[in-house]
Amino acid sequence: MEKIKSNQFGNELRNTREKQNISLRDCANLLNITAVRLHDFEIGNHIPTKEEFDKISNLLDFDFELEEYESINFIEISERNRLHIDYS
Repeated sequence: MEKIKSNQFGNELRNTREKQNISLRDCANLLNITAVRLHDFEIGNHIPTKEEFDKISNLLDFDFELEEYESINFIEISERNRLHIDYS
């Protein structure tokens, strides 16, 4: 499995999705996320959580791993169900 940096992820995601003729909206629906969130991944505004990345990988048969996941400690913030990323 090839490791890519998060700044490459968006381009790879979009290219893979488009090669499979899946619209942004359809892909987002299949991933159970908003189209805006998926678009933010594609343009590099956000990186997906590990769970979101795994869903994307399974849906699109995406054969990449984000290098940043090796150095990030994920801490769940339960009351808002959001992720805080600690880069320490």
